[in-house]
Amino acid sequence: MAKIVYSYNKAETIKPLKSNWAVAELKLTYRFKKRTNIIVSSAWSAAKVFRAMWDNSLINIQEQFCVIFLNTMGEVIGFKLYNTGTIKSGIVDVNLVLSSALLCRATNIIIAHNHPSGDLKFSDQDLKLTQKIREACEIIDVTLKDHIILTNDSYSSFFEIYEK
Repeated sequence: MAKIVYSYNKAETIKPLKSNWAVAELKLTYRFKKRTNIIVSSAWSAAKVFRAMWDNSLINIQEQFCVIFLNTMGEVIGFKLYNTGTIKSGIVDVNLVLSSALLCRATNIIIAHNHPSGDLKFSDQDLKLTQKIREACEIIDVTLKDHIILTNDSYSSFFEIYEK
């Protein structure tokens, strides 16, 4: 029978464990390029910014989900497309949205997606997603300012419909 020996030397005990840990090293970088001087102060201005950055060739074909990242003054510090889905749905990874907000040091975000159907109403799924992102943002001290639905010729604001 093999004899089991327990070592009480902390360094000797941890060294073999460390060599077996296969954990990716993460590196956090933030490169401030320059101020955009694009201020978002209303749903209309948010829709205008989204529309300028949106892939208009897909607005009537596939749902897309995008986020604008803002600093404390409401200045746009970033924009990211997260998903291009189907004609009537898309997947949103809330973890990716929040990690991006933290990475660029955003204090506010505005989310948006399009409805290829042209319907400006928020679906039950849209409302649940808005609540889920809002609750997740609160944990990391980021404010979800609005959720915009874009269509080919108009927009709808969650804040203007449900919060006023």
